[in-house]
Amino acid sequence: VSSGLSALDFIIRHPVDLILLDYEMPGLTGPDVLNRIRFQNESKNLAVIFLTAKDDKSSVMNALEQKPDGYMLKRQTPQVTRLLRALKSRNKRYMTLTRKK
Repeated sequence: VSSGLSALDFIIRHPVDLILLDYEMPGLTGPDVLNRIRFQNESKNLAVIFLTAKDDKSSVMNALEQKPDGYMLKRQTPQVTRLLRALKSRNKRYMTLTRKK
């Protein structure tokens, strides 16, 4: 999705098991989105991990106050590259399947 608000809308309409949030998104920040996720009864127990380039202490502490399940920094490590590639592939398959319905 392309913004914090569209992420919240997507979560309402589609059951998910895991949410990867960036810190900086149009409309709402990642911590704002996580705060709203935790406030909603239906989504408060979803696993949420930040995957972001924000590594300054203030940003990290702000995100951690919302109690995410993890905070990973985007770095060009082989593990992050594989994770992003796998997620992108899975998302393409999902979007293809939902369009056929």
